[in-house]
Amino acid sequence: MADTDRKSRNRSAELDPNAVTDPLQQAQILRQLLDNRCLLSVRVPCSESIFVSAILSVNRDENSLELDELTPEPGHLLAVNSQQLDVSTTLLGVLVSFSVRIARVSQEGGNWVYVTHFPNELVYEQQREYYRIDMGMMAPPTIEIRVDDQTVVKGELANLSLGGALTQLPRQLRLNIGDRCQGCKIKFAKTDIFEVDAEIRHVQPDPKTNAVKAGLLFVGLDPQQLRALQKHTANIERQNMRV
Repeated sequence: MADTDRKSRNRSAELDPNAVTDPLQQAQILRQLLDNRCLLSVRVPCSESIFVSAILSVNRDENSLELDELTPEPGHLLAVNSQQLDVSTTLLGVLVSFSVRIARVSQEGGNWVYVTHFPNELVYEQQREYYRIDMGMMAPPTIEIRVDDQTVVKGELANLSLGGALTQLPRQLRLNIGDRCQGCKIKFAKTDIFEVDAEIRHVQPDPKTNAVKAGLLFVGLDPQQLRALQKHTANIERQNMRV
């Protein structure tokens, strides 16, 4: 059985170079999430909602961790019934995601706690292909994402690179990691609109605002679009230097 698990972990690492399967390395990353008090975006397979949690402890000896009760409140019952939690967050700007199954539920200080084993694999995107530029003090460009033929949602850009963007979107928008958004429109000025297809890479509710932080990966860029992005990122850097 141990050999089978080890082979499965090795295959996962070969398929995804960002997949961390070694328990010691996983423990180091999970410990950093704990120490940095990173909020976790959690999905339960039977629901489209995004819930918030946090790591309460990491036990390297038992390869287990404790997660805080899901909020808002309906998340707890869904988690207990489903037993599976799909987690994503960012650690110092790096996307971290993993799935775990609840082994035990306990109650501490009036709050529910989920005890889980380490995941089979933990995705830690260590390298960014592109340098991301924060909006700084400038008015952030707006973005329009078409959800369906009748629904267009508006948000703002928090940062931008040649490969993607971090956006602030309304909390009620239902997004799934891996969703493709066709024809997103980024408005840098009234008459300067950049249109691009994008993929949702991570989603995290912002507890300070009624918004969701969503990381977008631009897909299918042609040379003309890439040149336009280079122009816009250079303009933003120049504006930030003037502040």
